[in-house]
Amino acid sequence: MRIRTLLSSHSLEILLLLVLLIILPLLVLFLFSQQKQEIRKQAATTRHASGSVLPSGLDSSWHLVFDDEFNGRTLDSSKWITNAGRGGTCTSVDVGSVACFDSSAISVSNGNVRIEANKERINGMDYLAGIINTDTKYYFTYGYFDIRAKMPKGAGLWGSIWLYNQAGDDNEIDIVELLGKDPTVAHQTMHSTTTDQHQYNSIGQDWTRDYHDYAVKWQPGRLTFYIDGVAREAVTNGVPSEKLFLLANLDVGGRNAWSGPPGVSTPWPSYINIDYVRVYQQSSPDYQVITGTELSLIHISEPTRQAEIS
Repeated sequence: MRIRTLLSSHSLEILLLLVLLIILPLLVLFLFSQQKQEIRKQAATTRHASGSVLPSGLDSSWHLVFDDEFNGRTLDSSKWITNAGRGGTCTSVDVGSVACFDSSAISVSNGNVRIEANKERINGMDYLAGIINTDTKYYFTYGYFDIRAKMPKGAGLWGSIWLYNQAGDDNEIDIVELLGKDPTVAHQTMHSTTTDQHQYNSIGQDWTRDYHDYAVKWQPGRLTFYIDGVAREAVTNGVPSEKLFLLANLDVGGRNAWSGPPGVSTPWPSYINIDYVRVYQQSSPDYQVITGTELSLIHISEPTRQAEIS
């Protein structure tokens, strides 16, 4: 009996030890993950409260006016929509795309928004694509736009982070465009109705290997492109002065698109992963943030003002 009792006691101890060896590492990983999320939330709260954390090159005259750290479980619908046509079905940018933008291509997890492209037939199109943009939600005139993102590699993939206008004309600021067929070139471009386009290409590494900070400082009469805090090029002619909205999308090109078509080695699904979006402005009447509600009120009041004038 005593031998059996001793064996049973040892077996229990071994079992408890095995349980601890399995559970303890999982508990440590869970606590570490929770601590990391809490640190991110505290950092975001500190930024909102003090505005002291600024990108390199910005002084204390700049302050945060819009940001999304993507710490939730779903996309914040008060800031973003997930189509390019303000509610249309299967909308896409007119660039020779063979993909359909759909909200199913957008997900939020681990502090990132993931914008997907996939070889998946949807609404008569051969590929699924994703887009987020602030049209109908937020519009900006001037500011420093800072987006930390990891772009995808693969023929036919066309990742873009850009600013565009409601009129749909040539005034456009491409904070970054990366064609998956050539991941060593990051394109940054200003399109203008008055001076055509000014494009600058940063060459020399595979930009898809890691996250990078893509940014533009848009000021009255001057536009400066940045990557990882380093000023790349500046434009002083034809700089837009109207209100623009912010977009990020991953498209799939067709045969005649700039990106070219997908190839047999293009990975599916592919993603743009965005860690954060931050917009800073100076305290000046030239710098404006207009919400969709405010814009609607402006449009409603315009006929009234015209009637009063006449």
